[in-house]
Amino acid sequence: MDSLRRVITADENDAQEMSEFFTDTVRPLSKKYGISWIFIHHLRKGISGRNPTDIMDELRGSSELANYADVVLISERPRGSNDRVVLRQAKCRRALEIPSELIQINWGENNVGFESIGTAEEIINSIDLCGRDVIIWTEEKQIKSFNTNDVKEEFKEKYSRATLTRALAQLVQQGKLSRLKRGCYQRITEDLSNFINEESKTQKAQES
Repeated sequence: MDSLRRVITADENDAQEMSEFFTDTVRPLSKKYGISWIFIHHLRKGISGRNPTDIMDELRGSSELANYADVVLISERPRGSNDRVVLRQAKCRRALEIPSELIQINWGENNVGFESIGTAEEIINSIDLCGRDVIIWTEEKQIKSFNTNDVKEEFKEKYSRATLTRALAQLVQQGKLSRLKRGCYQRITEDLSNFINEESKTQKAQES
């Protein structure tokens, strides 16, 4: 059902009304026809990215929505990305919850594919760290422009080719690098010392 709000007349914020919807409508249909339901819903506005104490607090409406569901999956697009989605399992009634996955969306001419490229936290953190190292490298060595092979040669012992490629793409999206042509990048000519200092503080805080 896409989306839940479009197929119900109940007030999504009213626990009593949502409970009646599930027990009086959804449950009888499930038992009669032996079906499962997938409801697409939305997150609360302004919640994403705030790291709430309970992941369930991100769901819009009454808590009855999450209480009734067997599985709750939350899909979010990382900031600045057009082809990746973080898929988080907020609830799984009958099994252990799985780690968040980073999903790569592969856009084809006539189709679209979805590929899990690993645990979201590990990949996103490694991409962020790699991007920071690339910026520091260009700043310290006063490199104004470079190509992909330069970066891969410099960091071949530290990061995989895939991580370097994604880090470069992310830096372009963040406005820290400009892409002159395929495989060729230029450092944005601005003082990046604040960015480097902030990233260094973040890393030290994580290490401590």
